[in-house]
Amino acid sequence: MKIEHLENLIILSEELNFRKAADRISLSRQGSSIDQPQLSRQVRAIEKELGQKIGCDVVPLFEVTPRNVQLTERGKIFLEAVRFAINSINEGIYGIQQVTEGERGKLKLGVIGVITHNFLPEILQIFKQRYPKVQIVLEEMAHPQTQGLLDYQVDIGFTYAPSNFLWDKDLSSKTILKESLLLVLPKKHRLANVPEIQLTDIAEEDFILPVSSTTLGLTEQINILCQQSGFTPKCVQTATFASTIISLVSGEAGISLLPENTRYIQRDGVVFQEIKELSKQLNVVMLWRRRDKSPVLKNFLDIMTEIVNSRGI
Repeated sequence: MKIEHLENLIILSEELNFRKAADRISLSRQGSSIDQPQLSRQVRAIEKELGQKIGCDVVPLFEVTPRNVQLTERGKIFLEAVRFAINSINEGIYGIQQVTEGERGKLKLGVIGVITHNFLPEILQIFKQRYPKVQIVLEEMAHPQTQGLLDYQVDIGFTYAPSNFLWDKDLSSKTILKESLLLVLPKKHRLANVPEIQLTDIAEEDFILPVSSTTLGLTEQINILCQQSGFTPKCVQTATFASTIISLVSGEAGISLLPENTRYIQRDGVVFQEIKELSKQLNVVMLWRRRDKSPVLKNFLDIMTEIVNSRGI
């Protein structure tokens, strides 16, 4: 069985549609395309090969009807093993690619846009000065960094997280920054020009908050901080990007609490106000795979540790 054919089998098990699976495979592999009949032949060949190994004609992995494609029970068992095998192979390939001393190579950083502006430029500048032949790739991700790390899509993730958050056992974490939350208000809001605002002053307001599934920890920390002041934010709308939230606030759809670095997003009709209780309350966390032995990763972590220690975090 070819690894590529097993990878195609995984995609088919996710799509449960031969045409959609073939389209997805073709899009994901530049210079290599596959059509529905070819994919069907690959599946039949695998089913036949499995049958030969256990002494029968064929092992059906999928139940196919004119309207439906479903995994059989034997298909579910086999696909679970295939996923494990492919992940192990990818891990092995990844290890081979990282056998250098860290002077060359590539490092993929998974980021959520709102956390990159306070610290990332400084880190990248120092790293590039010391390791000019290492390529840094930024992957702005609209989903939690943890899955991207576990799937080997990125090497390091940056995200928000409450204190004492329990990460996956295969991940290591380090708090690298304490950031303040700012109150984002429409320009004509009753609190827009108030010099000192308490968190309880906004207890009855309508909130526009980040989508929890895309900004791991940010919305959770906002809720925890508000609950410590005796209320839970009344969320009337969510959005993925800080720029969208600020635009909605500008349109008087509600108010928001966002990291201080979002001040760089310029919008008419919006005011940023400080709340003393929210000063340096937001944890920015760096994540990486616990068992990753990449020298390039180690060099990056060493630089990050230097910076964090110099700031006394």
